[in-house]
Amino acid sequence: MKDFQRLPLNALKAFEAVARLGSYRAAASELFVTHGAVSQQIKKLESHLATTLLSKQGRGIRLSEQGQLLYKQLQPLLMGLGELSRNLDPQAQSGTLRIACSSDTAVLWLVPALPSFCRQHPDIAIDIRPITDSEPNPIDVDIAILNQLPEASPYHWSLLSDQYFFPVCSPELANDMALSSHSTPLLHADRGGLWAAWFRESNTPYMHERPQLYLPGGAAVISGAKAGLGIALAHKLEVHEAIAKQQLVSLGDYQIKAAQAYFISSTQQAISSRAGVFIDWLKHYCASIAQS
Repeated sequence: MKDFQRLPLNALKAFEAVARLGSYRAAASELFVTHGAVSQQIKKLESHLATTLLSKQGRGIRLSEQGQLLYKQLQPLLMGLGELSRNLDPQAQSGTLRIACSSDTAVLWLVPALPSFCRQHPDIAIDIRPITDSEPNPIDVDIAILNQLPEASPYHWSLLSDQYFFPVCSPELANDMALSSHSTPLLHADRGGLWAAWFRESNTPYMHERPQLYLPGGAAVISGAKAGLGIALAHKLEVHEAIAKQQLVSLGDYQIKAAQAYFISSTQQAISSRAGVFIDWLKHYCASIAQS
């Protein structure tokens, strides 16, 4: 890499955000700049390095070989700089952090991930508050983790993670015929739309006569899959730990991108230092799971 000391920091930050989020639009929102400003920063970095780092692919982006190498080495460096900056702020290391999220988000992946954060920041107390139908956008919290954004949201927000769903089941049910068997139930957290989309996009015949079980939410579906009740559609954040512990098995490699995604949102005019510490940690955690 040429002339390391003159590498443009803002351009590096823009590249890391685009590479991590897979979108110029999402990167612009996270960095509080325009789409055009992000594009200009990427061009500036590519010119400085005399190489192509990424290109557009459909609605997303594709990293070149050089882009993949830069991203792999750049992300931990920027995360470390952000953490260092916040560690120098005494307010970032204590106090209560109020987080709003759905019960499924809390149960399936946020709470199981929190021990790592709490070990690193033992003086920050965590107060998780539920997002409900009657209060989908709580205002008395520092940050919210949402599955979708309101159409007219006044919040600061950034994309945390897309959701790519793939089939999982218990080891006892896992075999080559599990998806094509007439007797293996499908587990639903909705009215069947997600499974219908998966069968359609994977070109797998959808046998409507097979048993269908409709359960109250994602946590119930994953619990049912672990218990051997049937096959569930899940994404990595929800089941990576269960797969590692051999409580669940992935059935094939095909996955579909859901319409929903995880976003971080804030009603505060300025995000607090402790919230910034948590957001940095959470983005790093989600990125590490996506790459695993």
